[in-house]
Amino acid sequence: MRRITIIEPVSRFAVWSRRMALLSLASTGLALYLTRARHVELDAGMAAILAGLVIAAIALCLALAAFSRIWYLGRRGLGSAVTGFVLALLLLALTLYIAGLRLYAPQSRDISTDPQTPPVFVAPDEALPLRPGLLDRLVPEAPMTQTWRDRAMVRPLYLDAPPREAEELARRAARALDLRLSDERAAPSDEAAEMEAALSRLPEDPPPLPPLRPDFSDDPEPPVAAGGEADESRPVTLEASGETPILRLPLRLSVRITPIGDRVRIDARATAPQGNYDIGANSALLRAYLDEIAFLDNPR
Repeated sequence: MRRITIIEPVSRFAVWSRRMALLSLASTGLALYLTRARHVELDAGMAAILAGLVIAAIALCLALAAFSRIWYLGRRGLGSAVTGFVLALLLLALTLYIAGLRLYAPQSRDISTDPQTPPVFVAPDEALPLRPGLLDRLVPEAPMTQTWRDRAMVRPLYLDAPPREAEELARRAARALDLRLSDERAAPSDEAAEMEAALSRLPEDPPPLPPLRPDFSDDPEPPVAAGGEADESRPVTLEASGETPILRLPLRLSVRITPIGDRVRIDARATAPQGNYDIGANSALLRAYLDEIAFLDNPR
């Protein structure tokens, strides 16, 4: 007696859905790594990430078509279709969330506690967004409603502390958030510079000149003017830089400490020069920085 073996066909939509989802996952992850590691330009990296998301959308459509074929024709391949559907949906979830924020809650690339007279940057060409990013050129930004404008507004911070103490709190808050202060960058010491010059000197080069003899003058040193009160009344400006959590894009922070009587007012400004691709990382940095200063001033 012969046994009849019935081979049920496998849905090709299910097979290709899983293949496209795996391809999308690999291409998006590789593009994200290259963009994060600065191996490619930002526009090229974002274009590659968007291409991977387009492949994920195709995989999602193939999975839906596979579900239809499996339901009506009884084809095999449900596991492949589910795999492609889940992977594609996970990749597209963050994209849909960013698109929703783009349409209903636009994230500003330049936010400040004082929109009229914001703190300034020493090098505005490096800190301010000079041209729109790839996302700005592809998806137009929706007009911000008054509700979201009120939510995006960050108020300045007032402290009952002298300016020197407020400046120290601002520096400690920057270090706590792993921000690099512009006036604390590591500079090469004199000994390191002399050692580098000695190593770079050739044998036929003439010996270095001796240091100049100091000029000891008989005149007494001029008295230092007592200008502490005048210095204390001037605003103090600090600058710091950081990175976004996902793509490691640069963030710039400018802080202004203004004495007002016995109190100080702290204004801050955060910018995302290359684009706000990390869902408002500059506004999150601004709020976290002011909250950290308030916590250091009054820990609880």
